[in-house]
Amino acid sequence: MKNIGFDDIEFKLVTLFIFGMGLLIVWFNVMGYEILFPNRDYPINPFTVLLFITESAVLIWTSSVIKNWYSTSRILKVALFVLVPAFWLLCYTGINSYLNSLATNDVKIVLTAEHDNETRQNQIEDISRDIKDFNTELIALRARNVNIDHKIESDTKELSAISIQDSERRKTARDCSQSPDCAAAIANFKKQIDSLNRNIETSQKDKEANSDNIRKLESDIFNSRSTMNSLRSEIAKVNNTHSGTKTDYDQKKQMYVSIVNKVSSWFGVKFDDPFGAFISFISALIYPVYFILNLLKSLSTPEHKERRKHSLLLKRERRDIRDIALAKLLKYMRVWASRRTKIIEVDKIVEVPVEVEKEVERTIEVEKIVEVEIEKEVERIVEVEKIVEVEIEKFVEVPVKVEVPVYVDRIQKVSEPMIVKEPQIIIHERIVPIPENITSDELEELLNAQSRSEQTTRVESPELA
Repeated sequence: MKNIGFDDIEFKLVTLFIFGMGLLIVWFNVMGYEILFPNRDYPINPFTVLLFITESAVLIWTSSVIKNWYSTSRILKVALFVLVPAFWLLCYTGINSYLNSLATNDVKIVLTAEHDNETRQNQIEDISRDIKDFNTELIALRARNVNIDHKIESDTKELSAISIQDSERRKTARDCSQSPDCAAAIANFKKQIDSLNRNIETSQKDKEANSDNIRKLESDIFNSRSTMNSLRSEIAKVNNTHSGTKTDYDQKKQMYVSIVNKVSSWFGVKFDDPFGAFISFISALIYPVYFILNLLKSLSTPEHKERRKHSLLLKRERRDIRDIALAKLLKYMRVWASRRTKIIEVDKIVEVPVEVEKEVERTIEVEKIVEVEIEKEVERIVEVEKIVEVEIEKFVEVPVKVEVPVYVDRIQKVSEPMIVKEPQIIIHERIVPIPENITSDELEELLNAQSRSEQTTRVESPELA
C-alpha cells in the first residue's frame, strides 16, 4: 500500500478484526458441536478437534483464493462458490447450538428443578394414596378386633355357664365315675369346655396378630406423612431458590420477543417462536459479516488496486473512443439530413371503411316434413266365410210294409268284432263316424248333404215295390 496514515491503520485494524472473528467463529462452532455431539469417553472430543482444524483451513483457504483472485485457477474459483454456502450452513448450525445453550444455561437449572419438583409431587401423590390404603386397612383390622372381642366375651360366658352346669351335675352323685349318665354328662361338658378354650386361645392369637398389624400400619402412616412433609418442604425450598432466575429469564425472553415481533410486523411477517428466530438471525449473520470483511481485506492489496486502476483507465479510454465515434456519427447524420431539402408531394391513399348495404341472395336449405298419400296395391289374402244356401231334398222314411228282396251276396262275414271308439250312426249299410262336438243342426245338414245318387238309389226300392 502506497498511502500512509489512516489507510494503514484501518487496514491493520480490519486484519486484526478478521483474525479475531475467524478464531471466535471456529471456537463457537467447536463448542456448539460439542453440545450437539458430546463424547465423554475422551477428555478431548476428536470430532471437535477435526472440526477446528477443518474450519481453520477453510478460512485460510478462502482468504488466499480471494487475495490471489486474478492468478487463481478456475477450478478453485468454482469450488469457492460451492464451499462458502456449505461452510456458512456449518457455521450457522454450530453457532446456533452454542447461542441456544448460552441463552438457556440459566434456565436449565430451573427446568431441572421443575422436573425434580414434578417427580417429588408424583411421589407425594403416591404416598397419599398409600396412606389412604393404610387407613382403610387399619379400620378393617380394628373392626375385626372388635368382632374378636365380642366372640371372646360370648365364648367366656358360655364357658362359665358350662362350668356351672358341670358342677351342678357332679353334685347329683357321690361318685360320677360310677354312674354312667353322670360320667357321660361330665365327659360332654369337658369336651365343650376344651373346645371353647381352644376357640378363646385362637381368638386371642388373631387379636394379637391384628394388633401387631395395626401398630405396623400406624408406623407406616407416620413415616409416610413424615416423608411427604419433607418432600413438600424440598419443593418449597427449590421454588424459593430459583424463583428469581426463572423471572429474569422470562423477562429477558419477553423483551427479545417484543423486539422481534415489532420489527417483523414492519414486513408483515409473524414468527411462531420469536426468541428462536432472533437467535437464528444472529447465528446466520456472523459468517456473512466475516466474509465481507475478508473480501475488504483481500481486495485491498496493492495487486488488486493496481488491477482496478488499470481497468478504470481502460474503461476511460474505451469511453473516450466511444464518445468520439458517436460525435462523428452524429455530425455525419446532420450533414446527410441537411442535404435532403427537396420535398416531394406524395399522394396518400387512405382506406376508410364504409358500410354499404347490399342484398345478397342466399339459399337456405330447410328441412320440411310433408305428408304425401301414395296409392300402392298390396296383395292381401282375407279369409271370408261365405254361406251358400243349397236346396236339399229331404226324404222322410215312412214305415211301410214292403217286401224287399234280400241278396245273400251282400252279407259280409266279419271275422272279428268291430269296436267303434267314437259315437256312430248307422245309415243303412254304411258306417259314418260322427265327431264328439257336432251339433244337431250340423248333423242334420251332414245327413241332407249326401250325394244325390245315393238318395236316388235309396228311393227306387219303394217305387219298385
